[in-house]
Amino acid sequence: MLIDVKNINKYFGKLHVLKDVSMTVDKSDVIAIIGSSGSGKSTLLRSMIHLETVDSGSICIDSSYLVKDGVYAPKNEIGAITSKMGMVFQNFNLFPHMSVIKNLELAPMLQKKMSKEEIRAKAESLLDRVGLLSKTDAYPDNLSGGQKQRVAIARALMMDPEIMLFDEPTSALDPELTNEVLITIKELAADNMTMVIVTHEMGFAKDVAKNIMFMDNGEFIEKGTSSEIFNNPKHERTKAFINSIIK
Repeated sequence: MLIDVKNINKYFGKLHVLKDVSMTVDKSDVIAIIGSSGSGKSTLLRSMIHLETVDSGSICIDSSYLVKDGVYAPKNEIGAITSKMGMVFQNFNLFPHMSVIKNLELAPMLQKKMSKEEIRAKAESLLDRVGLLSKTDAYPDNLSGGQKQRVAIARALMMDPEIMLFDEPTSALDPELTNEVLITIKELAADNMTMVIVTHEMGFAKDVAKNIMFMDNGEFIEKGTSSEIFNNPKHERTKAFINSIIK
């Protein structure tokens, strides 16, 4: 398995945000995590990539422990572990003072593992892949929200991640811009990219995810296939959530 999360707990002060959360992700899995705002979904994703620290439990990424029984790997090893993942945020997190292509080139330039020419060729290829090669020299402020998010996806792919994490990738977008981002994510799924997606887009989750995980109040209440969760949820809290969002 690529990700193995076991019994992680996270507190913000006295607030118990993640409660003995466990999950596994295998290669080429596409897992959608659904649930109400404040249920712990984004905190879980951020903990996987070390943007948050957990108070106990274990997170293993591709056979390397980021944290084991509450003890983190040495600082000099954490970067190598988290580099196996790319993350796309709901608010894009692009550098506004850099052109689109410079946003893509920055991280590989800092790694210094490829020549400038190789980095430029790769950036152009990925921009072409997400349909934005014509925006190479544009700045983020001159892009639509959907275009910004597709640039953010291309930027994450620059580092050849084995796993992509998406934290509400369409929540900051107008409905008409959402589809272009979802198409890009579906194409990644078709290419067998391993993905964990926190989303409020139920139609998308139903369509693209291999498995759905419903989180409520810091716990996974129910896990199953798309059909099981949407057509025959077993837990009352899952039923109530599904009924509240699917009219």
